[in-house]
Amino acid sequence: MSEPETYQFPHHAEINFTIKISKMLPDGSLDTTQVSEKELLKYGIAKKAMFTVVGIDKIDCIKKVKEVLENLKYE
Repeated sequence: MSEPETYQFPHHAEINFTIKISKMLPDGSLDTTQVSEKELLKYGIAKKAMFTVVGIDKIDCIKKVKEVLENLKYE
């Protein structure tokens, strides 16, 4: 009996974000001063965020990552 292929094992993905919030200036550029981590914490968020995704195999994990990213659309 042969060994299973790598893609047949469960897979785990980490999606990491850095959150930066800045004031928009009248010309559309961003102010160089960002909202502090302390102020973000007042609203219950941190400067960094991470999603984890687990799939039964490589393809399932990739599909789930794609679904997470597609659901992050802001309207």
